[in-house]
Amino acid sequence: MNGMERTLLSFLDTPVVIGDPGGCAVWANPAFETLFEVSGDDLQERPLAELFAGGGRERILHAVAMVSEGGENQRFRLRERGSDFEAVVSAIEVGSECVGVVILLKETLEQLERLCSLQRQLREPIDEIEIVLDSLLEQTGGRRSEEHRGRIEDAMRSLERIRKWSGELGDLLSGGGSMPDERFDALSCLRRAMNRSAEVAMVELLAQPSLPAIEGDGGRFEWALSRMIEERINAGAARLVLGARLPETGDTLLVSINEIAEGEPPGALADPPDVRQVLGDLGAQVVSVADPRLGRSTLLSLPVPERRNA
Repeated sequence: MNGMERTLLSFLDTPVVIGDPGGCAVWANPAFETLFEVSGDDLQERPLAELFAGGGRERILHAVAMVSEGGENQRFRLRERGSDFEAVVSAIEVGSECVGVVILLKETLEQLERLCSLQRQLREPIDEIEIVLDSLLEQTGGRRSEEHRGRIEDAMRSLERIRKWSGELGDLLSGGGSMPDERFDALSCLRRAMNRSAEVAMVELLAQPSLPAIEGDGGRFEWALSRMIEERINAGAARLVLGARLPETGDTLLVSINEIAEGEPPGALADPPDVRQVLGDLGAQVVSVADPRLGRSTLLSLPVPERRNA
């Protein structure tokens, strides 16, 4: 890059930093130096990734590598120093050879605020749709009609996926620079599965008021719980007690389905293969025990990401 080009970049209010093909900084304009609190002396030959925090480091490294290897310009969102930017990484070429990279950070505050506002506005119609679907179950006899219940439950599962994606969008917009893990609230899944039962009066929930998030697809977990509840009611359980708790020690959330039987003692009950598949995908360990006096219990042990990774 010649002196004239560097002079022109110096007048930009947009932060710009230039690096060599190896990923080290060689120059930055005053806007970049002010934002990142660096000067020309301590910038020289410093790895570009060191200038950025959190997930931005990996994104910068990847983009510089892609551009240096002859790839197209890289664009991505970056949160740095309390501001949101659209980062553009381009190659500096001499002939057909890449001799450096330019990283330009364009602030996107107005666009981000609009996206955040839209994401927040999604919450109200999602809640309203859920209320309407629950009402339809009651008004159409859907809890006792297999056809109506199946269709409405399909709609509820789709709605839950929309709710999850809306939450992930909110998390992504709020910072971090990386896509959040796919996690769900197990307690909410338990409540909804219980309320969708054809014999909801026969089901009771006993759980701690606050439980950790679980990795996986919450819609599928809720569906599996609903099937397990219906299977046990159809098998003759007089009453079901659902439980959820987090032991003081350990890395699992314990979810239990306890059947209170009347008359004949409970025997073995095998859940359908598709239910077992969902539980297996979630990493759940399943144990079932039957007692002539106490009834039959099924215990699910679900791994807790926070504790597992601690």
